[in-house]
Amino acid sequence: MERWSDIEGLPNVIRSLVKGDRVLPDLVYRSKVKLHGTNAGIRIEAGVVQSQSRSSMITVGNDNCGFARWVAGLGETFSVLPDCTVFGEWVGRGIQRGCAIHAIDRGPILTVFAISVGGRLIVEPDEIYNFLPGHPDIFVLPWFKEHRINLAAPEVGGLNDDVARVEEEDPWVKGTFGVSGVGEGLVLYPARHADGRACTDDEVRRLMFKAKGEKHRVKAAKVAVEVAPEVIATRAAFVTAFVTEARLVQGLDALGGVRDPALMGEFLRWMNQDILKESVAELEVSGLVWRDVVRGVSQAARAWFLGR
Repeated sequence: MERWSDIEGLPNVIRSLVKGDRVLPDLVYRSKVKLHGTNAGIRIEAGVVQSQSRSSMITVGNDNCGFARWVAGLGETFSVLPDCTVFGEWVGRGIQRGCAIHAIDRGPILTVFAISVGGRLIVEPDEIYNFLPGHPDIFVLPWFKEHRINLAAPEVGGLNDDVARVEEEDPWVKGTFGVSGVGEGLVLYPARHADGRACTDDEVRRLMFKAKGEKHRVKAAKVAVEVAPEVIATRAAFVTAFVTEARLVQGLDALGGVRDPALMGEFLRWMNQDILKESVAELEVSGLVWRDVVRGVSQAARAWFLGR
């Protein structure tokens, strides 16, 4: 499979540049609305069409929210494409909950945000639209807005306002389906440098970041876009910040929503891996290491899971 890159928050993007002794560039970003569903991909190789989730290949017998079954039912629709991977979000009724996209009056849809083909990463909506075969259940997410961000001295007040507006009402779902309701947030893709140079595919993969509204943040934070990692004073405060309701629900959904005590170990592994991945910067600036907090993280996650 070809995995979609993990998308970090802005502090981790900046940290990775500093750690790599890279210049902090002045960039123009373009955003797309982030939909609350499950990551889904279609892999085409020599005319053979396969389905994938975020972490593995899937089949009709080992599915993820019915996505593999949907792909299998499309017949030759995708087999005519050159070797590529189509990346999207499988969204709609019964896949996650709490957003406008879950109230649309139809079955699940695939919303495509990127295609990897011939060594290129295509994120431009018009180019994606022209590449894909037409199908009533396939949509291409458009650009939402441009945002100028100098990573050496980020000013993100306007971006935080935009995320708050998207959370209040998802503009894409409203415009496409006429349904009002909560949006999850934005994903920001670097488009060009301030001097006009286009960003390379490598820069897009390394420098894109996500910003979620308050209801969907997996880390307790006052704003959607932080520019520096938060110093966390105690181990208990770390657990409170990272073992949030949104992350716990996300972990449960990763198990297919199954509330079975036999899956406790799998649930805790998912939580620990997810928090460890996203908390590197906060641990570093707080003078903590993972072994300082892992026990508290596991205890809190275990208590929540058993309570379910």
